Amino acid sequence: MFSNPEDAKARGGKVAVNDDVERVRRAHQNDIENIYLFFANSAFYLMTEPNEATATNLVRAFAAARLLHTVVYVNEVKDLRVSGKKVLKTKKNCLFRSASRLG
Repeated sequence: MFSNPEDAKARGGKVAVNDDVERVRRAHQNDIENIYLFFANSAFYLMTEPNEATATNLVRAFAAARLLHTVVYVNEVKDLRVSGKKVLKTKKNCLFRSASRLG
């Protein structure tokens, strides 16, 4: 059993997909996609010379949220994922309502 077609063809084997391995791969891919945005946003935020304690706590909160997201995703904790999406949607709706009142 091989994970990619090239190795399977070269050695006369079959390609097999392991769901657990794919789930971990997707979690890592998601983390990689988000870390560059985090670094860029952090750099811009630090240019504003924020309070050191505030900046430290925001970085810690982001790191904790990413770790929690990875653990929840890899372990397929559906209830927490749905709850998290509901919280984010609620916050987003509150921001849009606030912005529409200002404009």
